[in-house]
Amino acid sequence: MKIKNKRTLDLLKSWQEKDWNIDLHSTQCISERQPPWDINEYDYISEMSTSDEYIHKILNKEIEPRYYSVTTQFGEEPYGRYIFQNLPIDYDIYYTTAYAPNGFVGWHTDSHKSGWYMLFSYTEKGDGFFKFIDPITKQLKCYDDQPGWNFRNYYAGNTEDTILWHCALAKSQRLTFILFFHTEEKYQRALKVLTNP
Repeated sequence: MKIKNKRTLDLLKSWQEKDWNIDLHSTQCISERQPPWDINEYDYISEMSTSDEYIHKILNKEIEPRYYSVTTQFGEEPYGRYIFQNLPIDYDIYYTTAYAPNGFVGWHTDSHKSGWYMLFSYTEKGDGFFKFIDPITKQLKCYDDQPGWNFRNYYAGNTEDTILWHCALAKSQRLTFILFFHTEEKYQRALKVLTNP
């Protein structure tokens, strides 16, 4: 996805130029989907759970999938609200994920909340990545972050041919703004706005 909409580009530029005084620290996420694990094993877990070998073992049913992540949320902070309140598009829900720093989300699917997603990520250094398994071709693809704004969009479903396995890791601070759409119609309207001048 390449953003061409002038209002959106101006918004992202103005966000980048503000002195937000961001002081975030990623924390271990524990939930029903993410059982506890030893944070002292961070280096091993972050590398293992985002590795190509790990997802291939899951897909080949050699191991049971387990979801690990170390992130934090920032949607209600001023620098989060600034983006969500000023985007020139209509969306259903927003999420945020901060990798601040050395954050990661291991291989997982979002099959429990299937729909259309747009991701706006900002990183000064560009030393992270986003990986996914193409649901159709089953090929593993990796997009390395570039310094500045990075954009991704995809559909994550809950059937065999639409489940999207994905993971991400960032060694320095990366802020990800996530827009969620329940319907393809609303998603396509937003996509049209964002990708046209």
